[in-house]
Amino acid sequence: MASAEQLPSGRWRGVYRDAKGNKKHVRGTFPRKSDAREAAQAAEVDARRQAARDDGTLPARTPWGEWWDLISEDRDFDSATPATERTLVKLHVRPRWGDTPLNEISRKDLQQWVKQLSKKMDPASVRRTYGIMSVSINQALGEDILTASPCAGIRLPKVPKKSKKYMTEDNADRLRVHLSQEAQDAMDLGFETGLRPGELAGLHIHRVDLESGWLEIVEVYVAAKKAIRAYPKDDDSRFVPLTAKAVEIIHRRIEGRDLTRGCGIPHLNGEECESELVLRTPTGRPMTPHNQKCHLQRAARKAGVPYRGPYTVRRGYATRLARGGIDAFELADLMGHSDLAQTREYVQRSPQARERALAALGEKQGLAAVDEHGTRGTARGTKRGHQATPEAPNEDDQKAG
Repeated sequence: MASAEQLPSGRWRGVYRDAKGNKKHVRGTFPRKSDAREAAQAAEVDARRQAARDDGTLPARTPWGEWWDLISEDRDFDSATPATERTLVKLHVRPRWGDTPLNEISRKDLQQWVKQLSKKMDPASVRRTYGIMSVSINQALGEDILTASPCAGIRLPKVPKKSKKYMTEDNADRLRVHLSQEAQDAMDLGFETGLRPGELAGLHIHRVDLESGWLEIVEVYVAAKKAIRAYPKDDDSRFVPLTAKAVEIIHRRIEGRDLTRGCGIPHLNGEECESELVLRTPTGRPMTPHNQKCHLQRAARKAGVPYRGPYTVRRGYATRLARGGIDAFELADLMGHSDLAQTREYVQRSPQARERALAALGEKQGLAAVDEHGTRGTARGTKRGHQATPEAPNEDDQKAG
């Protein structure tokens, strides 16, 4: 039974017993005995619920809110996703489904909820909010709490396709002069390898083979937990070839450092790390996704150009590869994507894509010369006094000026 005990300081601490009868204390203290006892009661209920889940005996009548509280602790991210997810749950999911038993969530009610969300949110936000419900239901299915999914056949609003910002060489050149060497190397290494910000931050030296020219992507820095996860987003490690510039950057970053010590960051699998990180800040801390973002924001303000975040660097890498004619399946492998549709979202429209398409249609003469920055040049092969048809500049390059 939950209770409370008074400490020498005069404050109170909650006391309860877990499912095995072991005495436990609630984290933190309280000014009133009633508050401590209430916290202990809640902790005791949570402990029993978790024990039931571990034993496979959690009932299907468990309210959605209680189920989400159980599974949300297990979700790992290397971005701002946790904060966004918590906000969506608080504002849109828990108010509707928090007290509803899992086995009473119907397809009809879910579809009606999606329809209501669509009246006040854009399609992408509706899909993201609904995705939380879908994930929770799928996990309940996976743990045999539910035997059927109410999510089958749910119709979601279509998200209009639009170009996304990506880093170009021109963008990078304008930022480099305003970045420290460490921040510049982080941006350039991402531009040369296409690593996700968390993969870049969690890159360990023993994963780099400078002799063969390959980089293995395994560990990821999970910002929400300030720890290292032993697998990337797609769950499978992958290899990325190192360019001459990437090799130069890595040599510069590891020069004069003790490569035999561990990274000093907790690993979520409990293993002791014996390898250093490739990227660190001048103070010796990891070059986290947040660090990368802050450096790029400051550089953009100083350069007087629109901000380009860490993920635009990754899109820039994908766009450069696609522009070079790489096989689509090979590009997906390098990006760590499970399907080509996901890769397609990272390859952005570029002036070179237009040039190649027109050339394939036989228009090899009279094309406007367009460099990678979207600058229109003079016509090639046109008669004197005639202008080639101008090209509409890329949306991102137009914003970059």
